[in-house]
Amino acid sequence: MTQSLPSLHAHSPGAPGRLPLNVSGVSHAYGDVRTLSGVSLHVAQGEVVALLGPSGCGKSTLLRLVCGLEPVHEGEIALEGSVVSSRKFTLPPEQRGVGLVFQDFALFPHLSVLENVLFGLETRAHAFRWLGAPVSKSARERAMALLARVGLESRAESPAHALSGGQQQRVALARALAPEPRLLLLDEPFSGLDSALRESVRSETLEVLRESGCAAIIVTHDPEEAMAIADRVVVLNEGKVEHDGTPTSLYFSPRTAFAARFLGALNVFEAHLERSPSAGDDSVRARVGNFSFLLDASRVAESLGAGARLDVIVRPEGVLLEPQPPEGLFSKAPSQGRFLAQARSARWLGHEVLVTLDPLGGLSRPLTARVAGSHWRQLFPKWSEGLQSLPVPVQVRFEPGAVHVFASALAEV
Repeated sequence: MTQSLPSLHAHSPGAPGRLPLNVSGVSHAYGDVRTLSGVSLHVAQGEVVALLGPSGCGKSTLLRLVCGLEPVHEGEIALEGSVVSSRKFTLPPEQRGVGLVFQDFALFPHLSVLENVLFGLETRAHAFRWLGAPVSKSARERAMALLARVGLESRAESPAHALSGGQQQRVALARALAPEPRLLLLDEPFSGLDSALRESVRSETLEVLRESGCAAIIVTHDPEEAMAIADRVVVLNEGKVEHDGTPTSLYFSPRTAFAARFLGALNVFEAHLERSPSAGDDSVRARVGNFSFLLDASRVAESLGAGARLDVIVRPEGVLLEPQPPEGLFSKAPSQGRFLAQARSARWLGHEVLVTLDPLGGLSRPLTARVAGSHWRQLFPKWSEGLQSLPVPVQVRFEPGAVHVFASALAEV
């Protein structure tokens, strides 16, 4: 069992039953440019929330409002039940008990690793031994314990500039956690690390956050990163919340087409809705030309009537490949939710294969399928041995659980 970190407080911060953070209907603008519009979200004690979205969507602005660097133009922000930002009031950042970890780490290169962590206790005069004041035993013990937790206890006296990028990131995390903040904000904390280092440092950071029990918001533009580290993912687009839910809800039940499209490569096409109340489980289908396929009725809004134009999104792993029919491949009409295609290209990734498909009926645009490597070898053993060239014919069907349906943006009002 991991030993708990020494505390500088008699009791852990935070009031029972109060959310560390509650953002209610917050809006903000820089001049005439509106950056946030009616954003609401909350963070529970010990919860890690990822703010996900493209550049310019309002992620960093929201962080600046939460920590008090920008004023709120509409709405309120409360920390542990106390309002810290509103149209009429902004509590200064240093009085909020909010920790910050920046993208560039913002360490002091002329100070040692230990001195950087002690700087996180700057509201306590005893932390500044370089100013002549003695460092208290409790402050030093906590700083050293945090450095030990991030694996840098042996580098305590090293200058900060002598550390690698990953080590500097861990020092920045220890410094932010030193004063036991009620909430920790991390702005793109892993973007400056190379891909091999990013995953390990990310995992270490998450472990430290879990151990500390601190609520945290992590800003990222990387969907995979958000899904890997967060208890909840909040997707922002043009200053508005598109989705707020668990990683699984975002992946399997996105609230909007934007939220669905933001999670990597997708197959997108237009279709029309078919409803047959007397057909039981087959009552909801999508039709594209002469091809139709079953939809998960729970994913289709009841307000969408028969004939409604749809934007259909299918994730690559939901495009299922089967062997070609023994006869009449190119003359057989699509049936039973299957259609014919040619596998035009394949990228072998070891555990899986990314396949580009040219449909031969119904759909008019290429599709991308993500196929398990073992299944691909079963389908085309000669291709796996280098004895078969592409294109090769296949049957294709969609897994209903991987199909997302939204009212078409081109639908007539």
